[in-house]
Amino acid sequence: DDDDEPEEGFAPLEPFDLYESLGVRKRAAGGVQGGKSRCFAAFHAKALRAYPERFRGADAYDARAWLKFRRLALAFVTLSDDERRDVYDRAGFQNYRTSENHAAVSAFDLDPIGVFDDFFDARDASTGDEDPQLKEYLLLSAADSGDDDVSVSDADEDVPAVPAAARSARAA
Repeated sequence: DDDDEPEEGFAPLEPFDLYESLGVRKRAAGGVQGGKSRCFAAFHAKALRAYPERFRGADAYDARAWLKFRRLALAFVTLSDDERRDVYDRAGFQNYRTSENHAAVSAFDLDPIGVFDDFFDARDASTGDEDPQLKEYLLLSAADSGDDDVSVSDADEDVPAVPAAARSARAA
C-alpha cells in the first residue's frame, strides 16, 4: 500500500546534531547560548540563504539542499521550544523522535516550508498561534535592517501559495 510509504523528500531523517544544524551553541547548563532570540537570528539568516522558495512546488531540486533545509527547520522548531529542547538535550535524537510520536503535533511531521512561512508570519510552527517573542524579533530585525521603504515587488506576487499539505500536520 503506497499510503504507508513516506512522501518523496520526506523520508525519516537520520540522527544529526540539531545545535550544529542551526548554527548555535549549547550552554553547559542546557539550552541555547543566547536563548530563543539566538535561535530566531540563526534560523532567519540560514533560512534566507537556503532560499526555500526553490523547493515550493518543484518537481526537481537539489536533494542535498532539501535535506539540509529539513534539518534546519527541525532544529529550529526543537531548539526554540523549551520543552522539546529539554527532551532532546536529556534523551538524544532517537529518544526525542520517539517522544515526538506522542506529541499533539510532531516536530518531525511539520513541513519545512510551512515552518519557514510561519516564521515570517510570527507564528509558532506547531500551533499556528502568534508568537509574541518571534514577532518582536522580526520587528526589531526589520528596524535594524534600515529598510524603511519595504514594498511588494511584482516578483513577490508570482510566488505560489503554500500547498494545503504544508500545514496538514497542524490541522490534524
